[in-house]
Amino acid sequence: MIFQVKTKVLAFAAVAIFATAAMADGVKLTSKWATSDYTYYDDPDHPTMIQCYKDPKLGPQIAEATSDDVVAKIASCPKAMRALCTKVLPAYSTDPVAACQIAALTVWVMENQGDKWYVFWRSSREKERSMWVETLLSFASAANDEYVINYFLDQVRWCGKAADADKVRAIGTAKASLVHVREVADMVADELSCQ
Repeated sequence: MIFQVKTKVLAFAAVAIFATAAMADGVKLTSKWATSDYTYYDDPDHPTMIQCYKDPKLGPQIAEATSDDVVAKIASCPKAMRALCTKVLPAYSTDPVAACQIAALTVWVMENQGDKWYVFWRSSREKERSMWVETLLSFASAANDEYVINYFLDQVRWCGKAADADKVRAIGTAKASLVHVREVADMVADELSCQ
């Protein structure tokens, strides 16, 4: 149940990421809530994570894929982590279930057992956290697609440590020919350095 709530919170964050990507691609964004300043990504060909979670077919799949048991099994196995990362595809192509599972794993490694779930950066799952961050950085380094690289770097932004900032900057420098990778890498590294 906690992961379902956390997944919904991260799914809302994913809306912001998809909306930002959509604005960069020139896709029109419209406000669905007249009393809100939030923008809502409105493109039936590219649903948001929240729309996928509410979908009668995808919702149960996402709930199962992000359950505590499933996520804990992935977190205990570097091979499973790598297999999950291979599912990240260029913009708008990643399976929504896989995207939610990645978000759930990122939150799971940050969870401080026995404490409030939202107390980040004091994880009691340091082994799994380190494995996940190294996997994300490895995939970001190996990728050649700007969206894919930034996707992995954004996950590192949530679960990386100050010690990972230089690795993130190195990825930005190595991939500087890709328009926004350097900017995202610098932003993530700056955030990690503040811990």
